[in-house]
Parts: sequence; C-alpha cells; structure tokens
Amino acid sequence: MSERPEAERGGAGGAGGASAPGPRRSAMSARDVAILRSLADRIDPTDAGAHNNLGVVFFQKGLVEDAVAAFERALELDPRLDVARRNAEVAYLESGHFRRSVQALTDRLDDDPTDTATRDALARTFLLGGDPDGAARHWAALLELHPDSVPLRMKLAYAETERGRTGRAVTLLDRAAELAPDEPAVHLQLAELLHQRGELERSEAAVRRALALDGGMARTWALLGRVLEDAGREEEAREALGRAESLDPGVLATGGHLSLERFRSTTAARRERTAEAEAVDASLGRYARAMELRRSGDLGAAERELERALEAGEDAFEVRQSLGEIRLLQGAAEAAAVLYDGLTREREESPKLWNERAVALHRLGRLDEAIDGYRRAVALDYNYALGWNNLGVARVQRGELEAGERALRKAAEGSAPPEVLWNLALYLVRADKPEEAAGVCRVAVDRDPEVAESWSRLGVALYQMDRPADARDALLQALELDPDLAQARYQLGFALSGLGDFKGALRETKRALELEPVYPAPRYQLLIDVQFEQGTLPAPDPEAPERVTAGTEIATFEFEDDALDEAFAGFTEPEPRRPAELEEALGDARSALRRGQLARAAEHAGRAVGLAPSAPEALCLLGEVFLRQG
Repeated sequence: MSERPEAERGGAGGAGGASAPGPRRSAMSARDVAILRSLADRIDPTDAGAHNNLGVVFFQKGLVEDAVAAFERALELDPRLDVARRNAEVAYLESGHFRRSVQALTDRLDDDPTDTATRDALARTFLLGGDPDGAARHWAALLELHPDSVPLRMKLAYAETERGRTGRAVTLLDRAAELAPDEPAVHLQLAELLHQRGELERSEAAVRRALALDGGMARTWALLGRVLEDAGREEEAREALGRAESLDPGVLATGGHLSLERFRSTTAARRERTAEAEAVDASLGRYARAMELRRSGDLGAAERELERALEAGEDAFEVRQSLGEIRLLQGAAEAAAVLYDGLTREREESPKLWNERAVALHRLGRLDEAIDGYRRAVALDYNYALGWNNLGVARVQRGELEAGERALRKAAEGSAPPEVLWNLALYLVRADKPEEAAGVCRVAVDRDPEVAESWSRLGVALYQMDRPADARDALLQALELDPDLAQARYQLGFALSGLGDFKGALRETKRALELEPVYPAPRYQLLIDVQFEQGTLPAPDPEAPERVTAGTEIATFEFEDDALDEAFAGFTEPEPRRPAELEEALGDARSALRRGQLARAAEHAGRAVGLAPSAPEALCLLGEVFLRQG
C-alpha cells in the first residue's frame, strides 16, 4: 500500500466522526480487521482493478484509510481507471476524510513549509478529493525547488490534465522524457495525453518508444492499438490489441470493477437526476458539439453553439472559458476581456485564465493592466512559459528592455514552444546580439527541423552576423519546407545580394513581392494555451498608426464651399509624412553604407523598397549598394 502521512493512519475508528455520512461501521474485532487487511497480500499486486475492488470492501467495513490507500494504489497502476478515481472522491468526501486530511496536512505544512513529503501528500489529497487546482499549486511549488524531478513532472502533468491544461501537461512530460529517456512510464503517460489531444503521430512515436524500453506491458500495447485504430490502420491495431490481450486477458475489459456510487447516501442519490441536471447534460451536448467544430477549424460555428448553450440557461465554466478562447482567436478582444473578468473571479488560482485575460487587455492596448495580469499568472505558476513570454513582450514594448529580456529568457527555459524562442531571437537581433540570436534559433531547429519559420529566423541572425553563405543555406532550407514563406524569400534576396548573385537576388525579391507586396517585418507573438488551434496572436504594434477599419460608421457633415476656402486660406500642401518604419530602414541603410557594410546595407535598403516599392530614395540606395558590389 502507498505511504500515508501520520494524520491518515489509524484503524477503523481513526477516520470517524459521528456527523460524517460515511460507511456503515460494524463492531469488528482486531482479529477480524487483521484478517480483512490480509486480503491485500492475496491479490495480484499489479492488478489495478483488484486494488480498486479491495478498496470498496475496506470502505464498507469502515477502514477508510485502507480504502483510500487501495484506491491510490489502483490509480498508480492505471491512472486512467476512472472508477477508482470516483471511488476515491466518494471515500474522501462522504466520510469526511478529505476535510480532516487537508486540515492536518496544512497545519503540518504551516509549521514547516520546507517539508516536501507533506506538501506532496497534500497535493495528492487535493487530486483525489477532486481539486486538481490545489494539487497543481503544490506540485508546481515542489517542482520549482526540484526542477529536474521526473516523478514531480509526471504528477503535475496529471493534475494539469485534470484542469484541462493539456498543453502545459505535454510541455512537462516532454521535459521529463528528456531527463529520463529510458523510463517507459514517462513515454507512456506522454503517449496517452497526446492521444487524448488527437496528436496521433506524436502519440504513436511515444508509445513505440515505451514499448522499445519495456515490451511486456499490456496497457502499452492496448494504447498502441487504440492509436492505430484512430489512425485508420485497422490491421495493425488488431495485432497490437491481440498482443495486449495475450499479456493480460483483462486489459481491454471495461466492466467488473466495483463502484461506491451505489453505496452513496440516499440524499445524494436523489440529487442525481433533477431537471437542472438534465439541462446541464443538454448543454454539455452542445459544448461537445462545439469542441468538435473547433477541432475541425470552424470557430464561427463553434462560437454559435456555445452561445446557444448560454442562452439555454447553462452558465458552465467550461462553456464560458471556451467562448473566451474563441473570441480571443477571432480578434474580439473586448468581448473576450469581459468574459475573462468573470472567469478569473471564479478561479483566482488559474494562471491560464490570468494569462488569457491579460492577452485580451494587451491587444486592446491596455499594456499596464496586461503586465499586471501576466505577473499574476507567473506568480501562480513560476514555470509557466506562456505567461513569461507574454510578460517579456509587454515589457519590451513598454521600453523596459532588461526586464523584458529576462522574462523572455525565462520563458525559453526547458521545452518552450518554438514561438517563445522566435520571440527571444527577434529581441536579440533587434538588440544587435546576432550571435546569441543564432544560438536560440539553433535550439528551435534542433528540436523540430521540419519547421520552416525556425530556419528562416536562423537565416536572419546569420545574415546579421555577416555570414551570407550560411544565411543562404538556412533560408533555402526554410523555403524547401515552405516555398511560400515570403519573409524567407526577402531575406534570401538580401543574402544572395551579399554573395554577389544579383540575378538570384532580383529573382527572389520579385517572388517575395508576388507573395507579400509589403515586407513582412517579424512581430512578437503572444501565446495562449488552447487545445485545437494555433495559440499564437500577433502582439499589437504600439507605433502603428490607428486605421479606420471596414464597417466603421463615419458621421456625415455639411459644409459651405466659401467657408472651407476661407478656413484653408494661406495654407500650403505639406509634404506627405513617410512611415516611421520606412525612415528607420532608410537611415539604417545609409549608416551601413557609410561603414562599408554592404550586405547589411542591402538588407535595410531592400526592406525600405519592400515598404515603399516606388519610393525613389529607397531605390537609389539599393542601386548604390549594387553598384558598390559590382
């Protein structure tokens, strides 16, 4: 049986309390208790279902602590055994065991905040009591102290999965797999989570890695069979499932496990099917349909389905959270911010919600409020890469460059998403630190060499280091992966120009102009944690002029010709102002030309041409560069 804190130990009477609506207690002698506990030595120690059934027997005989330990052992063997999880919740809540355990462990932790065993036990208690937020909070605190602990990463990943933060859970398990590449349990848990997210290719790779390390686990073969079934590879799936059954004939069975649901109090049973519960079920049906629409990419239809759920009177937290995510992705930041105001009041301990509320405020231009939200998110979860990324972007945009760089570097630790690395590399390029930027981009390329954007960013950094040949090779790799990546074609034109291949430079520039008539200057990306969509949103450019968008109503007015002539008498037509970005590109090109840095001058002059293809000064500067290059 699993280890339990002292507050949880004791016999049949130790868990009592006259008011607790727990199991019916019988007068059992010490001998009867010993005989009953001896059952634990007679069952298959690797059979999760047997431990679950033993827990039900213990609970009905009043041995609550032994019951909870049996349910815990069942879940250690098979975290997907939902009946054992439900049984643990019933045993915890209806016996009063949860309240007592939390109080005892919290008191002990108050006496010694450094007691890692107590904090771990408290996190486990929260999880089994149906409070994954509390579990995640304590395991995250432990992980901060022990960042290379693989068991802690696995526990926190499970809690994050229970909270619905599967992206964060994948990040935790990816890092765990790096730390313990030969531990099959890590790869199995990662494979199960990826399968749940619908990432079948990655799930298959992870489960096959687990089988390569330990091919005798029936549960692993069963998972491979389910993954292959979902991928439509039926013959391979049948073979894998057959192998699973040959190792454990009961591995694919869904029945046969005892449940405490039938033993719950009469009052609880009467609450099971009320009119309100039926309404919730109907709305959850709409919610499930909305999730399918999101998975297919139809955000508009998903939004309408969620709105119908709210109109029907269902105000479920999950419905509003999903609606907030969709509105963020669709650019309706103001409507999203209103939803997240309510969501964060309900779940103040959720870093995901504070981050997404801050992203909505960031995109509305309310930068100070956004920074406060990002800081709240990373205070709740110190290893929350998305929150650190967004905080870094916001601080850089507010001019707090050192603080912004620190936040971006913190975000890039561990198995950060590639967008985090791109943001850090962009900052370093703009800070004239191309060597460091290239190092960051190489990390992104090494993690996933099939991402064109990572190669393109590497090419930019190499070109700024005056290594046009290496830049050309990186950019060609990017275009091999994505021929329509306009930014890579512009940069390739600059690199070829630096190598003296002016025909090639002209060819790539023309192709780039066809793809994107205006030079697509890289922008910082804000990140949110979503399950189905690409969770990146461009950070608003604080220097971009405000534009009147389509659909904006302009009030009409009447005027008299004479009045206008009089009002504008004596005025001459001013010279049109050029965009600040164009002025900056021209200035950089002139400066590089004066210093003899022809490759860099070609880049900036080409950027100016991309911003204003008909601007004479930009064309003349580019021509002068070509002339000096021969």
